[in-house]
Amino acid sequence: MGRRKPLTITRSPLIGWYHRVLEQVLRAGGVRLMVIGYGWGDEHINDPIADAVLNHGLQVYSWDRSYPKDLLKGKHRGDDILRGVFGFMTRPMTEVMPHTPMNPGSADYDAMVRDFF
Repeated sequence: MGRRKPLTITRSPLIGWYHRVLEQVLRAGGVRLMVIGYGWGDEHINDPIADAVLNHGLQVYSWDRSYPKDLLKGKHRGDDILRGVFGFMTRPMTEVMPHTPMNPGSADYDAMVRDFF
């Protein structure tokens, strides 16, 4: 979408609808959001997440090679979003997720499923 994402969102009926749905879901209450590999650099995404954390009880689970505190440091509304982080995973997905029926997962996988779901 390039550098003019907010403009693209307002001009595209489909993308604008996606964004409105995201905002509605985040504000629904009792929602948990798993964020995988997001760099937290988009204000138009961070704003509804931060608002939902502060006003609607949104809980955020971060899955990234970096710790949430490091990821959100200096980011737009990062401190607000960090208040909603209830869990995180820093190991690569390939080490955590089940690969075959003979490899049903790992202790980290079991913990993530227990904590998130």
